[in-house]
Amino acid sequence: MTSSLKPNKVAGNLKKKGFHEDDSHDHIWYTLYINDKKTNIRTKISHNSVDLGISLIKKMADQLKVDTNTFVDLAICNIDGKEYLAILKNKKIL
Repeated sequence: MTSSLKPNKVAGNLKKKGFHEDDSHDHIWYTLYINDKKTNIRTKISHNSVDLGISLIKKMADQLKVDTNTFVDLAICNIDGKEYLAILKNKKIL
């Protein structure tokens, strides 16, 4: 598992998987939409460009309802949007 991730890379990859960006707050929020419907699955990234360390990666994984390794795979595009939705459905989150 990686010890840090680039926030811009993570943000771009989340948007490819159905997350919508809202930067009208102190942080940039990423909320999952399915078929244009907002879900309660969301995470946030700071406006600064500091790499995401392991503690923040773990928090973001919890917010997106996956384990840390799965989040890293999601963030670096080893898992696509359909696979992520399947994981959430298997966990009965969706």
